[in-house]
Amino acid sequence: MKNLKFIIILFSLSVFMMTVYSCSKDDDNSPPPNPDNNTTCTDGIQNGNETGVDCGGDCEACVSCIDGIQNGNETGIDCGGDCPDCPPTKAEAIIGIWEVTELSLNGNDYFSEFGVRKLYFNFRADMSYESFIINKNGDSDLNPSTYQPGANADIEIANSAGSDFYNCEFSNNYMTVTLTGNNAFETVALLQKVTEDLCANNSCVNTVECLYGHCICATGFIGEDCSGKLGPAGGIQIYDRGDNTGPFRYIEVSRVPFSAASVACPQGGFFDISGQLGYGAANCLDILLTCGELANEAVTISVNHEQNGFDDWHLPSSEELQLAMPYVNEIFGCPDNGTTLLTSTQSNNISQFYAYTRNCFDNADDNNWGWTTVEMDPGAEFVVVRYYN
Repeated sequence: MKNLKFIIILFSLSVFMMTVYSCSKDDDNSPPPNPDNNTTCTDGIQNGNETGVDCGGDCEACVSCIDGIQNGNETGIDCGGDCPDCPPTKAEAIIGIWEVTELSLNGNDYFSEFGVRKLYFNFRADMSYESFIINKNGDSDLNPSTYQPGANADIEIANSAGSDFYNCEFSNNYMTVTLTGNNAFETVALLQKVTEDLCANNSCVNTVECLYGHCICATGFIGEDCSGKLGPAGGIQIYDRGDNTGPFRYIEVSRVPFSAASVACPQGGFFDISGQLGYGAANCLDILLTCGELANEAVTISVNHEQNGFDDWHLPSSEELQLAMPYVNEIFGCPDNGTTLLTSTQSNNISQFYAYTRNCFDNADDNNWGWTTVEMDPGAEFVVVRYYN
């Protein structure tokens, strides 16, 4: 009886061990036997006529990344998949914000010809596009549009008259692009990609918003950072006395867009008209009384100027013009041919006025101040100021 029990137990253990072995074989992911070494393309082993593991021969072509052919899981010729990433197409590479650093139209410099200080192009992934122009006088212009890969060029930008077509040549690891236009303007533009937030560290005050690093001023303000306040006549407030004592508290500055031929009357009779703050109006009156009808044309034009119903303008004294200098960009723009800005401060030489001459009003430079006798070109403009409380 004991022997029978032992036999039954031994038989049970044998069945159990066989079952365990069978289950472990079922759970094994090993490929099925392939004694003939046939091509399988799926067993993780190079066999049959495969030239690589499960590729080549009768299987899908193996990825080489160097054979000049798109094969394997490559998404382009020798790139993508298991190979290095494919370079972007030109339509993909153009996406982003670009600063236009050079632009010529028919061989002429766009920036100097149109008084532009900054120009940006923004190509978005949704095929929307906009250009943003910042003029030298502080004005700006936003122009939205669309673009697409062109049939006869790399990109096609829509405009009000149809489309402009451009070919793109990228360099500097896709950070620089030259656009060449297929148009009547023979457009050539050099663009640098913008990689930072242009408005992150702006100094804008009194603004509606910041666009491409440019402050869009709220109503009543002007200037690169919108710190300039407009006066009641529409000029820029350049001086605040801080109280209402005396003849005036504020000074605002504007311009007179008239031509003039000369700046001094041919008579003498007064000496060293003041350059101090608040003396511009008195200087002009003195010149007019002394010279009469032959008075300096710049003075005559200035005192006859009317703007927004205000007719109390005059040619500034030298100190008043110096106060206006930070805002001359907003008043005049930045003329490339130079401009001489006159004051009403005159020396004992009747033909000489204290003046400021420069080619571009980006920064004040005292070295350009001096006494001068000047013949104004037709179309010359004057800085004029007025006092008010």
